[in-house]
Amino acid sequence: MEENDIGRALEYAVSITIAEHARRQGITVSYSVRAASDNKRDAVNFALLVSSRQEDFLLCGAVFCGWLDKRGYLKHAITLEIDRLPDSAGVGGDVTDFTLRIAYLRGKTRFYRFSLKNTHNALKHPRLTRFPKDCGVTSPGIVAKYKKEHDKIWLDFFAKIKSLCPNATLVKHVKAVSPSFVEDNLYVPFNKLIMAFLNGNVNNPINARILFTFLVTSSTDYIGIKNEKHQVLIKHFNGISLPSGLKVSRKPNNKTTFFVEFDNGWTLSFRLHTASSHLYTKTGKKHRSVKYDVQSVDLDKAIRVEVLSKQLAPS
Repeated sequence: MEENDIGRALEYAVSITIAEHARRQGITVSYSVRAASDNKRDAVNFALLVSSRQEDFLLCGAVFCGWLDKRGYLKHAITLEIDRLPDSAGVGGDVTDFTLRIAYLRGKTRFYRFSLKNTHNALKHPRLTRFPKDCGVTSPGIVAKYKKEHDKIWLDFFAKIKSLCPNATLVKHVKAVSPSFVEDNLYVPFNKLIMAFLNGNVNNPINARILFTFLVTSSTDYIGIKNEKHQVLIKHFNGISLPSGLKVSRKPNNKTTFFVEFDNGWTLSFRLHTASSHLYTKTGKKHRSVKYDVQSVDLDKAIRVEVLSKQLAPS
């Protein structure tokens, strides 16, 4: 099963656990149209998981429900609507996976946004094709120059593959012949391109803030939930100040990763990797697919993180 499908199965498990938990408290629960549709789809993904993982995902939901109770989210609630956001929302910068709209006695309604991740710490997975847009850079000349250099890297990469191993169809075929080929001919030139682009076009108050907002805050406060083996982390992404500039660096001999240090105290690592194991699509087109795994360095120092033990989950 693809990683995306596993993540969706987790969202399904958590959403149905919240719904059941709220109903037991006498709260009227409903799903948005798209959440109901997504849950119908992802019930299939959930059913395909091994039983131990199903139990773990439901336990994650139970731990989260305990946290909701402890924080008073459901106290005096009368209705709860669960919504799930599509993956396409993340392309535009919204990190939200699901929302809870809760109506309380005395007419108050609250809207809460949550991001949900299974085991990994990535904030975002930006694609290189749209990187200038993610940074808020729209100048036609700059964008055209970036696209030209971006396309040339791919052109050179596939030309060298044809020379090295003409019959290769998978990335692993190339690595079997030359273990460092992908790093030397794809990761290194792309990282040089992106680092130069950041230094030349994003190290200013406007674009540094746009990039940071896209990667970290989505311009609105939200709570991140991370499912781990023995615990669930609750990450509070609120009250974060925006940067006015940045500094780019990398460690010697590291061909996959560089770092962006924003002047608001946040440092992000950018690790480049292939998004597909295939070199070509089913129709024979070149599979030009790489993306960054962006993570915060010392996240627990940048925001408040609660650690919830799965052993103390409510029954």
